[in-house]
Amino acid sequence: MGYSKHANYWLNPIIKIIGPVPGVAWVTISLVLAPSNHFAALVVIASTTWFPLSVNLAGGIRSVSRASIERAQTLGASNWYIIRHVVYPAAAPSIFTGLFMAFCFSLTSLVTAEMMGVKGGLGWRITWAQSYMAYDIIYTIAIAFIIMAFILITILFVVQRHTMSWSKEVVQW
Repeated sequence: MGYSKHANYWLNPIIKIIGPVPGVAWVTISLVLAPSNHFAALVVIASTTWFPLSVNLAGGIRSVSRASIERAQTLGASNWYIIRHVVYPAAAPSIFTGLFMAFCFSLTSLVTAEMMGVKGGLGWRITWAQSYMAYDIIYTIAIAFIIMAFILITILFVVQRHTMSWSKEVVQW
């Protein structure tokens, strides 16, 4: 969308209409239309994560200076080279911001999706423990979820620092 006017023409209205709908709102629709609870849970998680990813990716690519792309074309760079060495480094901060947002939203929708009838996972275990009033298990699961989220976000930051080593002073989370 950020690199192609045709893709932006067709996909931008879909993103503007469907994108802002919260992922939890898709629970009922996915349960009715999906063939299984597992697939419905995947639909809920995917519907929550695609919006911040696509918006940040397209916005990051659109923010690349047209002059930088034209300079590379003047020097004889191929489209693949321009995408890899001009567009990607300029759009990388937006890409990682989108990944961070999508990851955080996916964790929220993961618990919701697991409470939809999937027989496994932390959300299902919280529902099970709640039905037996086992609050110690609920607190333990909450702490485990916090630790898991912290570890995964830390991994994302390490990948971001490694991938964007050229911008240590520019982008800091």
